[in-house]
Amino acid sequence: MRYLLVWLTMVLTAVAANAQAFSDQTNSVGVFGGIGLLEMRNARFAGDGTLAVGSGFLSDKKNYYATWQATPWLETTLRFSDYNNAVGGVDKGVDIKVRIFDEGLYRPAIAVGFQDILGDGVFSGEYLVASKRLYDFDITVGLGFGQLANRSKINNISHVLGSNFRNRNSDSFASENFKFDSYFSGENMGLFWGLEYHSPIEGLTAKLEYSTMDKSKIKIFEEYKSKSAFNLGLNYKIKNWIELGAGFIHGNQIALHFTLKQNLNKPIRLGFAQGPEVDEIRVRTHENNSNNNTSYKDRYSEDMIFDRIQQMGFVVKKLNLKNDHVEIDLIPNKSAIQDPLVIIGAVLENFSSTTLNFPDKTVSAVLDSNDGKQARKPIEKLHFISENLILIQRIMY
Repeated sequence: MRYLLVWLTMVLTAVAANAQAFSDQTNSVGVFGGIGLLEMRNARFAGDGTLAVGSGFLSDKKNYYATWQATPWLETTLRFSDYNNAVGGVDKGVDIKVRIFDEGLYRPAIAVGFQDILGDGVFSGEYLVASKRLYDFDITVGLGFGQLANRSKINNISHVLGSNFRNRNSDSFASENFKFDSYFSGENMGLFWGLEYHSPIEGLTAKLEYSTMDKSKIKIFEEYKSKSAFNLGLNYKIKNWIELGAGFIHGNQIALHFTLKQNLNKPIRLGFAQGPEVDEIRVRTHENNSNNNTSYKDRYSEDMIFDRIQQMGFVVKKLNLKNDHVEIDLIPNKSAIQDPLVIIGAVLENFSSTTLNFPDKTVSAVLDSNDGKQARKPIEKLHFISENLILIQRIMY
């Protein structure tokens, strides 16, 4: 029966694939790095593709985590902590949370999760949790198993599935294996609850929870004494990519955490890290036509202008193209062979008006004006060969 429950969870995971992601503004990071209240999780998720890394401090203990919202319905957290002296001072853990139902008009969001599912198992536990938003309050109620039930005296409802769920192997720390014979098992289950208040200050939330986790019941924390089952905390999103949190845990511990986030689907470009704009990549096809070597270039292409002026012995320093008027700043190179009148005529072959800024003067012309017509006459005797970048005098008969 225990395996039946595990397989049922996997089936529900497939159903959850159709769920939509909840707004990233309605969630915040908990003590263990994933989206949640403080010690207890809720049914909220980050935006699809969000990667969060951070560090937390609980009294004199440190916690490092990375959470990836792999899909809209699947959250995974990798965590390293210095809680477990029994395994060299480092506790490794992997947490998984799966959305079962998204929140509806009357239906709460529902999720199932596995805490410390693969690792040393110090905080190993499972939970089924529901969250519902009511005005500015996000209310959460859930059932916890394993270490999430060691403060409770409520009989485990999983016992109806078989006697195998009465016993839980919680002594095999550092096994780093899946413990299929322990999931959702144990004598008791915990009923936890909490709420998160979204204050009028944008990004600031306050948290209150009743935690069913009692660390003094875990062997490596036998000297720890819990004064209260209630936890209080504040969470502040300074920006979309940075989050701070603080909490008062079990009446005698201070918790702090710092988280950096980035959505891999919609990366945030930080102002101080922005580089130059990316140059446009233009794709063009060269038509192999011996009668028109520049036919692969658009009539209004900047490439056409650069090519034509370069053949005439000038370098384009700056070009501004607006509608059918082109303004060009030019400087002569060592092989300048044409006067400004010829250059004006070459440009007017494709544009209705132009302004050319030479180092020593500025000239302008309109195609239909007398200056424009005068400038067009010399160009009729020139033929451009773009591949060889030379000018050939036409033979006039």
